[in-house]
Amino acid sequence: MVVASGRDAVYRALTRFYWRQDALVSSAAVVSVLLTWLLVGALRAHVTSEFLQGMFDPVAVRVFWIAAAGYAFFSLGLMNVLLLLSLSRIGRALRVMSIGLAVNVGVGFVLSRAVDYSWAAGGLLAGAAVFAVLSVLETDAVFRRIDFFFYAAY
Repeated sequence: MVVASGRDAVYRALTRFYWRQDALVSSAAVVSVLLTWLLVGALRAHVTSEFLQGMFDPVAVRVFWIAAAGYAFFSLGLMNVLLLLSLSRIGRALRVMSIGLAVNVGVGFVLSRAVDYSWAAGGLLAGAAVFAVLSVLETDAVFRRIDFFFYAAY
């Protein structure tokens, strides 16, 4: 719960709350990726199927780490977009999602054609990173005028 009075105090309180939530989402992303990697590694030690061994091919490992980083950025962006949507800032949310999607498709297409198909995961990482950064900037802009946006949303 955020308790504050005055515009600047509300901005500081919401910003502190936001960064705690950001740290929670980021920590959950890191923990889930590491647990997934550890569990798959444990399976590798006990199961000798060709399918599971193929999961540890160098290309598959590279794609896993690139995509895992991309999904971590994507989860941060989604948290911010949810906040923007809860304050009826649909245009701002749509803009950051559209730009992130365009970067994802553009970079992924170029990498898949110029380097190798497996590098298309780089598009996911680039698009999600752009999505996350832009959504953080939009969220901060909304927080700076939070009194107006609370009033306008409800």
